[in-house]
Amino acid sequence: MVGAIETALKGMSAASQRMNESARNIAKFGTQDITADTLPTDEINLSEEAVNMMLAKHSYKANLATLKTQQEMEEALLKTFDKKV
Repeated sequence: MVGAIETALKGMSAASQRMNESARNIAKFGTQDITADTLPTDEINLSEEAVNMMLAKHSYKANLATLKTQQEMEEALLKTFDKKV
């Protein structure tokens, strides 16, 4: 059970980092000075960042569901032991 918790927490951390990176990129996009003569050197694709944010959200939710399932399994196991004692 500890392995499931550790894996889920690492997954949630990775999803948070992915979300933060996309948020930084979107914020950076909003602060770039774009004129007719110049284009930003490192283009930021807002569609790609939106997809990355959705993927991060779903990854976070999936790992959270893993934690909830693990908690339910622990509670069921404790109830089983409690009934036998």
